[in-house]
Amino acid sequence: GSKVPTFLQESQVNTFQNTAYKYQDIVVTIVESVQEHYTSYEINVYNKKTEDKWVISRRYKEFLALQNRLKGTGQKILEDLPPKKLFASNEKVVKTRRQTLERWLNIIVATINSTNPYLSV
Repeated sequence: GSKVPTFLQESQVNTFQNTAYKYQDIVVTIVESVQEHYTSYEINVYNKKTEDKWVISRRYKEFLALQNRLKGTGQKILEDLPPKKLFASNEKVVKTRRQTLERWLNIIVATINSTNPYLSV
């Protein structure tokens, strides 16, 4: 198996080692950051073959916009993200949302279609 990158936080190691993602060349892990008025998600994209990594931060509404954009291109989405909720900053909601986003992004990455300009990595 692939060695676990040293930059991962403990909460991300389980995702990286998850057998569902074991054979993916690119794995996505997420760490949430709860601010006073919103939550952002730090997305770590790691290419196992090249050991390249990308880190970006996004809010939940941006994931929903991405989902809508992908659907607009005709890309099949196997699992819809749950709708945005008001006052979604409690710990349980944030954790569940992070896990859902992580699974969703890994599914999207695993089904990348190189002919789709919106999905190029």
